[in-house]
Amino acid sequence: MPLLVQRILRGALPTRLDSQRPPARDGECECIVLGVRDGHRPSAKPPVRIFIGTERQQFRAERTLLWSIEAHRDPSRIYQIHLLRDLPGFRRRLWLTGFTNYRFAIPGLCDYQGRAIYNDADQVYLTDPAELFDTPMDSAGFLAINDRDTSVMLLDCERLAEVWELQAVRRSSRKALEARARAAGLWGPLRATWNARDREYQQMQADLVHFTTLQTQPWRPFPDQFVYFDNPTGDLWPSLEAAADRQGYLPVTARRPSAEWPATQARLARRADAAELQALLGPEPPPVRDTLTIDGVLEQVADEDVPWVLERLFRGTRRLHLRLDEPLIQRRGSYRRNEWFWLQQIEPPAAAPGHSLAADPAQIRRRRPVIARRAGRSGPHHRAHPLEARPQSSSPRHRPRPRRVHGPGGSGGTG
Repeated sequence: MPLLVQRILRGALPTRLDSQRPPARDGECECIVLGVRDGHRPSAKPPVRIFIGTERQQFRAERTLLWSIEAHRDPSRIYQIHLLRDLPGFRRRLWLTGFTNYRFAIPGLCDYQGRAIYNDADQVYLTDPAELFDTPMDSAGFLAINDRDTSVMLLDCERLAEVWELQAVRRSSRKALEARARAAGLWGPLRATWNARDREYQQMQADLVHFTTLQTQPWRPFPDQFVYFDNPTGDLWPSLEAAADRQGYLPVTARRPSAEWPATQARLARRADAAELQALLGPEPPPVRDTLTIDGVLEQVADEDVPWVLERLFRGTRRLHLRLDEPLIQRRGSYRRNEWFWLQQIEPPAAAPGHSLAADPAQIRRRRPVIARRAGRSGPHHRAHPLEARPQSSSPRHRPRPRRVHGPGGSGGTG
């Protein structure tokens, strides 16, 4: 089935039933701040402001992009990174991605002041993004590699105030918004090295690589829609993710949780085991215990906090029993996520030295298996869940078998 038809059919599905595209959130987008590193004198230059268009299924790509910024940034400068996902007030049903029009809201989100960079989540930096942020713009309102590709942009928020006014952005199409900026003469050319797409990486000294061909994205975010093939950039993306894994890099942590975490804490405080959970998930790790059972907790944790919560649970016990009871209808504080999401989230902390991993079927109200996991110190053993497909490549993370087939050609990007 063509991708466009799939996305249109998905648009007809109420978001409360969609495990890949949750309902819009309240409040502002999540902001991750990279401060001046210890031992460096703060720069007099303004903070580098970056907005990333992302969605639930792109969480691995999102983390690797954030790591690439951390790995290449100027340690004396501040970076403010905003995650554009599930924002309120937008008509998302027929978007090709979960974040298609959010990029045009950036001027309004910045109060039409200063500069900002926009990136799709399926990209990585090989150079300090501050070099892009400081690029001369002359009289342009935005810089991009051409006037119809807005997957990487440097924006002058004040100059874009009239063409990308926030209320108009919420109800207009992407093509209309791009055409409005072109008609106003606000586009300016951006050096091609800032948006090297797939094979172009090998043809130039790229500053940023964009994994735009959906069927070759190395993290394989939509296994129910594609058969995936190797990416022409080889081990570029996997090596960056592996470096983040070795460093234990998490953009959101117990000491710096998401904006949703206080609401999560309030919900967990109503449980009978509230005191135990508070000790487990506080800013400082508790002493290691022999056995721990977690039931009905992870379903209440927002996407951004899931990685650090899982890491804390696995590090805090020698044997961990996890049980997930996925809700039929999702709402704030009760998240509906698919098996692929949990497989990808659970395997990294479970793969740490001293842990083993096994999977058993568990039934939920929809009578479809989800994952109940346990980890211990019995050695390197992994038994597959009945619905868990075997890995299709050398990647250490398992992926469900694709059900809809698309050929290797074509390029769609996530933008």
